[in-house]
Amino acid sequence: GVSGRDDSSFSNKLDTKEDLQIFGANYSYEGLGLAAEYGEVDDHMDQTFLKAAYSFDLSDMSSVDLDVRYGKIEGQGANKGEEAKYHNVNATYNYGNGYVGLGYNKTKDGEYDPDYGIGGQNDSWNSSLSLWANFSAEDEKAYVVTGGYNFADQGLEGLSVDVWYAKGKDAKDVDGFDRREYGTYVSYAFDGSFEGLSLAWYHVN
Repeated sequence: GVSGRDDSSFSNKLDTKEDLQIFGANYSYEGLGLAAEYGEVDDHMDQTFLKAAYSFDLSDMSSVDLDVRYGKIEGQGANKGEEAKYHNVNATYNYGNGYVGLGYNKTKDGEYDPDYGIGGQNDSWNSSLSLWANFSAEDEKAYVVTGGYNFADQGLEGLSVDVWYAKGKDAKDVDGFDRREYGTYVSYAFDGSFEGLSLAWYHVN
């Protein structure tokens, strides 16, 4: 949503004299999921995040996940007048232990930088194009293709592989803007005598 905070904000408040306030609500019913969040720091920034998701089965082995996301940031105080928003659409097809997905993101009115300006781990860009790089430049159009497989049915229950390819283009005021990202994430969780131990390899080009 509007914050990826995973540490205490008390130390940030002492340093900046500002409060981060977050309000949110979720609703789910028979495959439908709705989420809304709002975060604000006085005289710095307000953020709004909305998400609608729907999942349904095609068969005993296959299913589809769909979601639409919207985010907006607005500067306050000395940052008043700064604004950016994004629209993000995603679809994933799941079959057995594997999946393939496609996501599209469009950023408008400014670069989408969710940093509240108070330090700490308080920012979060909840888009499928938030990868090693954030494909969030002003007016950037970006898409990502993903895929993954868990090898449990091959006798390697702890082994999972995820891959992705992303491409962004048409950022404002950048002639010939075109960037790409290829990524691979491989993880293995041991069982038996080494249960609790896991290894991972992450590669981005």
